[in-house]
Amino acid sequence: MDDIRIEGKAEYALIAPGYIDIVRAKNHTFSYNSGKPVYSFVFVENGELCCTFKGVKAEKVVSGECLFVPKGLPYTTTYVGENNRVKILSFDVKGIEKFNDDTPKTMRAAEIGLVFSSINEYNMYSSTFLFSKIYELLFYLKESGMLSGEKYGRIYPAINELKKNYFKNEKVSYYADLCAMSESNFRKLFKEYTGVSPVEYRNMIRISALKTMLNTGVANVGEAAYLVGFNNMSFFYEVYNRYREK
Repeated sequence: MDDIRIEGKAEYALIAPGYIDIVRAKNHTFSYNSGKPVYSFVFVENGELCCTFKGVKAEKVVSGECLFVPKGLPYTTTYVGENNRVKILSFDVKGIEKFNDDTPKTMRAAEIGLVFSSINEYNMYSSTFLFSKIYELLFYLKESGMLSGEKYGRIYPAINELKKNYFKNEKVSYYADLCAMSESNFRKLFKEYTGVSPVEYRNMIRISALKTMLNTGVANVGEAAYLVGFNNMSFFYEVYNRYREK
């Protein structure tokens, strides 16, 4: 096989990474009259918010969706859901004046939720780690196939349930019912969207949660495996060896 080599000059460099995990009550409103001095990815883990940008249509962001907020664009945000919880990754760039497509965008993809769920008390203070997560999100922002759409929006009730209750051993038919779909159509659309089956997706979330427990010392391997939903240790080790490097 021939060598494949890619060489090139970086388009820009990321600087000033930041992360915040906030909870806001319903009807809480705030405004940035001059826009924020940094770019932001705003992920709604729970609840719903509405962002109205000056000169741009309003963006409604619901649970499981992520909003890209450009630097320097005035806007007002209102939290319209109950029990709103939002995670925000912010950053700035040097090397270019601004992104080519410097407009607000709402994204929905299973991978985006996993990016934010991987941030925890153990790694949130690491600039290197935050940079890696921001680059992931910038890739998804650029890929049009990762943007939300009606077709894949049908399976999001299942994705949201899997993220919230990954420790439950529900059958695939349970998740298909949440989406008002037949099990065969649900399996097909789910894999088309995420690249994996519903069970594989759940296992990936479980392993991520287990790693967090081990890194923070809140549980040993056996305890963590049980807490994330593995009742059979032989099966757990099989899954762990499959996903531990991911």
